[in-house]
Amino acid sequence: MLRRFLGLLLLCPLFACASTSEVVSAPNPADFDLFTYHVAVPTVPAGTSEVVLRVATTESSPVPLSIHGLVGNAPFEFPPLHEKSSSSFACEQVALSFSSVCHLVYTTWELQATTNGKPIELDIRLGFPKGSTDVAALESALVGCTAATSDGRPIEAVTTRLARVR
Repeated sequence: MLRRFLGLLLLCPLFACASTSEVVSAPNPADFDLFTYHVAVPTVPAGTSEVVLRVATTESSPVPLSIHGLVGNAPFEFPPLHEKSSSSFACEQVALSFSSVCHLVYTTWELQATTNGKPIELDIRLGFPKGSTDVAALESALVGCTAATSDGRPIEAVTTRLARVR
C-alpha cells in the first residue's frame, strides 16, 4: 500500500505538467516587476555565415513576456509568448525559436535566434517576482544563461543590459 502511494505521489506532478494544455493564459504584468533584458552581438567577423544567440534559463524566474529586436537595421517582433509553450518565427533576417519546459514544480524557457551572419539585438521583456531589487544580481544570472556563436565558435563580444521598466 505504501509503495503504491509513493508511486502515485511521484507520478502526480508529471501528469500535471504533461496534461497542461497548449494554450496558457497570459501572465499578468501587474503581478511582476518588469524589466527589459537587452542582449546583442553588435559585431560579427567578416565571412561569418551563421550567428546564433541563445538565452536559456535554469530557474522559474524570470517570466518572458515579449521579444523584439533588430538584425542589422531590420526590426522584428516575435509573436505573443503566452499563446503556446513553444513557437517559432522566421523572416528573411532571422529565425527564432522559443520553448518552455515544465519541470516538477517550475518552468524554464529557452530562446534561440539565428541570423545569416549578421549582428543581432534582442529586447526581451521579463517579469521578475515583486520586490526584485538587486538588478546587478538579476543581470548576472541572465548573463550566465546567455551564449552566442559565430559559425559554431563562441563569441565573447556579447553585450547585455538589464533595466527596470518604468
